[in-house]
Amino acid sequence: MGNNCKICNDEFGNIEDFHKHLKTHKVTQKKYYLKHYPKKDPFDGKDIEYRNAIQYLETEYNSLSNLISHLKSVSKKEGQKICEKIISQRAAKKGLKFSPSQVESKSLNMPPVSFLIDYLDDYTKTFDKHNLETRYSYVDSYIGFNNTKEKILIDTREQTPILFENSKVQKLNYGDYTLERDTSLVIERKSLNDFIGTLSKGYDRFVREIQGGIVNQCYFIVLVEAPISTALNFHKMRQFNRFCKSSGGFIFHKLRSITEEYRNVQFMFVNDRKESKDYIEKLLGFGRELVSRMDLQYNYDKNII
Repeated sequence: MGNNCKICNDEFGNIEDFHKHLKTHKVTQKKYYLKHYPKKDPFDGKDIEYRNAIQYLETEYNSLSNLISHLKSVSKKEGQKICEKIISQRAAKKGLKFSPSQVESKSLNMPPVSFLIDYLDDYTKTFDKHNLETRYSYVDSYIGFNNTKEKILIDTREQTPILFENSKVQKLNYGDYTLERDTSLVIERKSLNDFIGTLSKGYDRFVREIQGGIVNQCYFIVLVEAPISTALNFHKMRQFNRFCKSSGGFIFHKLRSITEEYRNVQFMFVNDRKESKDYIEKLLGFGRELVSRMDLQYNYDKNII
């Protein structure tokens, strides 16, 4: 879509100037786009919901469930073409370098990695075709790896630390938890509140921490004590929408910016603090080399780890 007005045919250099121009016609953006660019969900034929101009123009399906249902209703060959179109359009528009992780794909209106791996004939080759590098291995087996029994170091700044049978509290340069033997893998434990704060007001500080970790060859796991579905929709919860102006979409946009730019960080969402304790021991037991090859959320969602 060009930035030319369908009402008077004037042309504009960018969408912001075009939207200002619409006011001279006394028409809202919503009315303009719904009239001049009508869109239907290919699965159920209903109008694409309008929330804002960018969302409307980029949306092909009203929900992920509609997209998945549509893929299942057509031939696999046709469905794979739809998937490739989604992949290529997003890669071109965003200038991406990597295939999406499970967290990234679940935060977008696109099939999650766990679906694509089973649906595409060859997951890696499909993304290679669009010049997108696959960051993680989806064929490794992690059977036989046990929770670490080595001494876990806990940062002194952890306000409500999780204690372990073999642990020690001391000041850490990075993260909240690491192994005494090897501090190159660190875990940042986040409540949902902490996660939102880190990727909003604390975003710049967190990016500086990741950048410092690169210099010191440090790999970060951000372990969030809330399901990803809750984190995506926190702005609809009363305890957040009264005090936080950010939305789930904004926070996960920031998350994707970080994971696309930096290869030494992953985000993983678990159910609660109790589960967080188990995964701190488990992930530290895997070690940096193995963790950096794993799509942690994928393996968690598939009950592999």
